[in-house]
Amino acid sequence: MSCLINNFTVTVIPSEARNLVLRLLRDAVPRNDIVKRCYKHYTKTPRMKKNNGFTLLELIIVLFLITLILGLSTIFFANILPSNRLNATVRDISATIRQARTLTRTHGERQAVTIDLDSKKYGIEGRGVKDIPSDIYIKVIDPLSGEIYSGKYQIVLHATGSIEGGTIVLWNNKKTVSIQMDPVVGSVVIK
Repeated sequence: MSCLINNFTVTVIPSEARNLVLRLLRDAVPRNDIVKRCYKHYTKTPRMKKNNGFTLLELIIVLFLITLILGLSTIFFANILPSNRLNATVRDISATIRQARTLTRTHGERQAVTIDLDSKKYGIEGRGVKDIPSDIYIKVIDPLSGEIYSGKYQIVLHATGSIEGGTIVLWNNKKTVSIQMDPVVGSVVIK
């Protein structure tokens, strides 16, 4: 690109030389319309759109989406938590019965798992007791006595591998799970 100044042709030059030419134009050449137009052309650089921040509308939309996602995830996890607590308790009770069965086989003597339905505690006799969470309900379905909701109930494991005891049923507001024991083989099954 070039422009005509007092019978001189000025061409586009690198930025270092451009500054020198601009100073010369400002200082040496009189200010007529041609010089003003050329000076404006040289001083005007293509401006990039300034995009330094976010608009208020963009921030509000992002905050709304974050709030919506957090709200939905809170509801989702609040519904899953009681179910996970029930599953963990069922697995822990069945693991206690299996541990008693292993102790019976290794020591060759009878073991008993006691479930206190009133205070919601269970454990192997002579070893520690564990608590059942307060939002989980428990009953035992005994083959001889029927459904038992209160008192202490013992599951007896013999050295031969057999188990004396009924089905343990645990439930909360949303789910019911049972622990069944095979009296002959001594296996423990969660259903």
